[in-house]
Amino acid sequence: PVWKRAARPSLTKCAARSLVFQDACGLASPLVERLRADGSEVVTVAVGKAFSRPGRDHFTINPSASADVVTLIAALGAEGRAPQDIYHLWTITGHTPCSPGIRAAEELQRLGFFSLLYLAQAIGHEDLSEPIRLAVVSDHLQRVAGEPDLVPAKATVLGPCMVIPREFPNISCHCIDVLLPPAGSPQERQLVEGLVAEMAAPSTEDVGAYRAAQRWIHSYEPAPLPRPSAHQPTWRAQGVYLITGGLGGVGLALAEHLAASVKAKLVLVSRSGLPARKDWAAWLGQNAPEHATSRRIRQVMALEALGAEVLVVAADVTDLGQMKSAVKQARSRFGAIHGVLHTAGVLNDGVIQLKDAATAAAVLAPKLQGTLVLEAALGKAPLDFLVLFSSVSAFTGLAGKVDYAAANAFLDAYAQERVTRDGSFTVAVNWSQWQ
Repeated sequence: PVWKRAARPSLTKCAARSLVFQDACGLASPLVERLRADGSEVVTVAVGKAFSRPGRDHFTINPSASADVVTLIAALGAEGRAPQDIYHLWTITGHTPCSPGIRAAEELQRLGFFSLLYLAQAIGHEDLSEPIRLAVVSDHLQRVAGEPDLVPAKATVLGPCMVIPREFPNISCHCIDVLLPPAGSPQERQLVEGLVAEMAAPSTEDVGAYRAAQRWIHSYEPAPLPRPSAHQPTWRAQGVYLITGGLGGVGLALAEHLAASVKAKLVLVSRSGLPARKDWAAWLGQNAPEHATSRRIRQVMALEALGAEVLVVAADVTDLGQMKSAVKQARSRFGAIHGVLHTAGVLNDGVIQLKDAATAAAVLAPKLQGTLVLEAALGKAPLDFLVLFSSVSAFTGLAGKVDYAAANAFLDAYAQERVTRDGSFTVAVNWSQWQ
């Protein structure tokens, strides 16, 4: 991925009707003022605990309540005021550092990913067919020029930004990352002008960023992998490697390679686990060979035949208590953990209009909450490396994968942030389909 400077689009007339989801940092105020000065009818939406309409042009909604968004869009449609331009500013957090940890990340999902999911569904529910332009404006989302303070949990908004236009042909999306200038400054005025112009320009659905008065566009170029340096981590002979999703197809394929190549000590973490080792022979005698558990028992036995030592631990990667226990068992058995391969994931394709929040949350969980839980469970002990199994969906935005694209976009952002934060060797690999 590369960032290139691009010309700012020319400022043209605003849309007749605009909807602004107000941020808590104040950027919405000059934006609304600018839109109204150009003759746009502006409706604002604030975060609240319940739906209310304190004024004709102002709503308050609960981001967790999809029904609130449906009511909002329905009310505007019934009044002949369906929005043409939508500015979503809810993931702007300003210069105050975001709290680390799972709870803060989940709050950002409520304000970001899920609010966009509900917004698209509400538009679909009302069967709005006129062109709609959606700008998702955030900060601390993109690293354009080495910015140190990324917030990976915001990256999940990239999923809706990429997938909504694939499933709703009348909606174009702009994902725009900004650095907030001082309130009332000329730089703030320039930024607002840029956002308004961005919406009026022909959409290319690119990820963009504004830094001072400069506009940047995100794209991809081929980049051959350099030869490993002398300081780059390598696999240790009989090294200890923890694999989440360890009994899945990808996890077992990796385990087989490590067993054959370095006689690794393997910690295979899986929600399902296996029967107690003393019961394996009885299980295999009493169950069909094609049974999933039978097949996994035989695969673990094959790993050990290759020279590996294997510890299978039943643990949910999103449960901190269970993962702390898994790490404790691994260290008790093998000593230090040298490397971690985070392969756990859930894929549940479905179009946005039929996607319920629980299904989307289940897809996000192993990659978002699971990664943060894994970091907390491992503590400060150094690793040779952490490898996150991401997907090409993080930047291709395929229809039916709004949640999966979001989850993998988080992994990519987390890898960037972790390297900057502590210099550890962390990499997210955007895999295509495994056979």
